Amino acid sequence: MRIKFSSLSKSLQTSIKKDLSEALQTEAANPQFLKSYGETEAWLQEMGIKNYLIDANTLVVDVDGDVDISNKELEEFPVQFGRITGNFNCSHNRLKQLIGAPKY
Repeated sequence: MRIKFSSLSKSLQTSIKKDLSEALQTEAANPQFLKSYGETEAWLQEMGIKNYLIDANTLVVDVDGDVDISNKELEEFPVQFGRITGNFNCSHNRLKQLIGAPKY
C-alpha cells in the first residue's frame, strides 16, 4: 500500500524528513555528489526533474512524482536522492554503482 506523502500531517512529514536526512547525511557527503544547492538545482533542471525538494543542509533530493534519467550516459549519480513518490528510471546509462539512488 502506498500513502501519498503530502497527505500526511505536517508534523509526521517533518519527522520523516528529519529521520531520512540523518540517515542519508553520511552518504550525502560522498565526493561524487555536487557540493552546492545551486549546482544541485541546475542539474535537476537539466535532467528535466520537476516537483523536487532539496534539503538545504544535506542536499538530499526528494521528488514528488517520477524521475526519468534514462539514456543520459551517467556514470554515477551526482546527487543523493531520498524519497521518490513515483517511478525511478535510470536505465541505459553507464552507471558503475548505485550510490545516490533513492532509498524509498
